Amino acid sequence: MSPAAYESFSRIETRPESGGADVLVVISTSLSRREYDVLRDCHVTMTRYADNCHVSTSLRYAGSMKVEGMRRRPPTSKDVAQLAGVSRSTVSQIFNRGSDRFDPATVKRVTDAAAELDYRPSQAGRNLASGRSSTVVVLVPDTTFSYNLQDMVDRITADVQDFSMNVVLRFFRIGRDDVTPLLEMQPFAVMDFAGLSPRDVQRLARNGTAVVPDDRRSIRVGVDDVGRAQVDLLAECRVGRLLYARLRDERSDPYGPPRADAVRRRAEERGLPKLEIVEVPLDVEGAQIALAPYLVDGTAIAAYNDDVAIAVLGACVDLGFDVPRQVRVVGVDHTRIGQLVRPRLSTIAMKGEELVDEVVKQLRAVAEHRDVPPIRVTGIARPVVGDTT
Repeated sequence: MSPAAYESFSRIETRPESGGADVLVVISTSLSRREYDVLRDCHVTMTRYADNCHVSTSLRYAGSMKVEGMRRRPPTSKDVAQLAGVSRSTVSQIFNRGSDRFDPATVKRVTDAAAELDYRPSQAGRNLASGRSSTVVVLVPDTTFSYNLQDMVDRITADVQDFSMNVVLRFFRIGRDDVTPLLEMQPFAVMDFAGLSPRDVQRLARNGTAVVPDDRRSIRVGVDDVGRAQVDLLAECRVGRLLYARLRDERSDPYGPPRADAVRRRAEERGLPKLEIVEVPLDVEGAQIALAPYLVDGTAIAAYNDDVAIAVLGACVDLGFDVPRQVRVVGVDHTRIGQLVRPRLSTIAMKGEELVDEVVKQLRAVAEHRDVPPIRVTGIARPVVGDTT
C-alpha cells in the first residue's frame, strides 16, 4: 500500500449517531482496486467507487472497538453488553452458565448483539465458570495415519460436540513420550487409542482427568479378532510358509506386535507352519529386497494393514510370483485404495465406528456423573474376500 493511501486510510473521523453507536468515516482521494478490496474484506461497505474521486464509507460498531491500520480486534463481552444494553456479567452468565435465569427478551438481545458482532465466548472463561476443562485429548499412536483412523477422529469430533466438548488430537509414542504435557493441559478426558500404561492412567486420574475406554481388554479383543480372521482366511488353501508383514517405520508401532502375536496363536491352533516376521517398507525396491528371501510357492502373508499388503502385492508381482495362485495376501482396514488395486485386495474390515460410539458413551457418562457402561462390541473384525486369497 502506498504512503499516500496509508495516510488516507489513517484519516478516520468519528461522530455520534442516534442510538449511541459511532460512525467511522474513511476518506480517500486515490483508492486502487486492491485497496478497495481491503476495505471490503474488513466489512466496510462502500457507498460508491470510482478512480480519483472522493469516497466515503461507514462502519457501525459498538463501544470501544478500534481500527488499527485495517485490523479490528476481536469483539469482547463488553462490546456485546453495550450493544445489547445489559451488564457485562449478564453476557458472561448467559454464555457460560446458561440462559434459564434470564428473561427471553434479554437473552434474545444478547444473542442478537453477539451475532451482529460475530462474538465468540472465551473458552477459558467457560472453563473457569464451570470449574472444569472442556477439552478431550484423542491419543493415537505415532504411526501411519490411515483413512480409518481419520474417520474415527472425525466421528469423535462430531459426537463430542453434542455435549460441548472440544477435541485435541495428539500423537503418542509408547515408552518414549511422557504424560506430563497432558497433565499440564488439564483436559477433561483422554481417549486412549495409543495404549497408555496403568501408571500413566493413574497419574491422569489423580489429576482429575478421566481415561476412556476404561477397560483395555476391549482394544485387545479387537486385535485378537483381527489376527484370527486373517489366519482363517489364509488357511482356506494349503499354507507352505506363513509370514507376518510388519510395517518398517522409525515411529513406534503399538499395534504391530500384538497383531503378530494374535496371528501366531491362531496359526498354532490351526496347525499351520511356524510364523515368520518380515519388516516391509512402503516402497517398491525396499519391499522386493525384504520379501525376496522368503517367497516360495504356497506362501501365505498376513499384512499389518492394507498399505503394507499393497507393497507386498507389488513386490510379489515384480518378483514373478502369481497372486493368489502361488502367494496369498490379506491386509487389514478395508481401505478404499485396497479395493482399487488389481488383483483386488482381500482384507479385514474393522467395526471402528461401533468402537468409537461405545467409547463416546463412556465419555458422556463421565461428563454426566453416571456409572460408566462397559464396552459392548462383538465380532469387531469382518473378512472381506477379494482376489488375493
